[in-house]
Amino acid sequence: MNTAAIFICDTPISRQWQLGPLPPPTGDIALIGWHVEPHSVDSGVPTDVRRLLGRALASIAKLSFPVSASAESNTDPRATDDQRRQLPFSSLADRFKATLNRQSAISLITTCPPDTAIQLFDAPGFSWEWQAQVVVLSERNATPPPLTRDTLFALIGDAWTQHAPALLASGVVGVMRPGVDGDVVGILSLTPAFKQALIAALEIEAQRANFTCSRVTEPSFAGLL
Repeated sequence: MNTAAIFICDTPISRQWQLGPLPPPTGDIALIGWHVEPHSVDSGVPTDVRRLLGRALASIAKLSFPVSASAESNTDPRATDDQRRQLPFSSLADRFKATLNRQSAISLITTCPPDTAIQLFDAPGFSWEWQAQVVVLSERNATPPPLTRDTLFALIGDAWTQHAPALLASGVVGVMRPGVDGDVVGILSLTPAFKQALIAALEIEAQRANFTCSRVTEPSFAGLL
């Protein structure tokens, strides 16, 4: 019997997932959870699930996520499709404040290769398990999204679903956030076409990885984790 499984909940409304107010004002949220054996006692995303998610997302979107610029050299340099840029401070006052608080400069990595994409789960300075990460999903032929530090931190906050639609004009079709303890994934689809492509990609990659893939109600989702 296959004990590796992912679960998709299409219409979550509970605050227990720590993804801010649901449902979102624009678009649709899909919750993704998993079960693998042996079950890890640590929070976060198991390696096989990371690979599955990375392949599924990279097949339909370009991924942009932040890392601490001081640790950027630790990211995989092999992928030639990566684009990296530092996010500027909005003002000299903000730069001075960040220096006083010992806040690191931030780099934005935009990538398509799955092997680079899965580094989002271990990005220095933006812990997935602490729910301090955000991944902006763009059309594969789009230029990197014009994110600022302010936009980035707004997307990491509880009101992320309210800020995300402003990026539609830049080719952004979705935003991904970690849910409670990093043990669930929340993906906001800003267009119906992207949501359809997302579900199809998850089903395809689950089959390839020998995972079962089920679409379930929110109460069932909570009980399966």
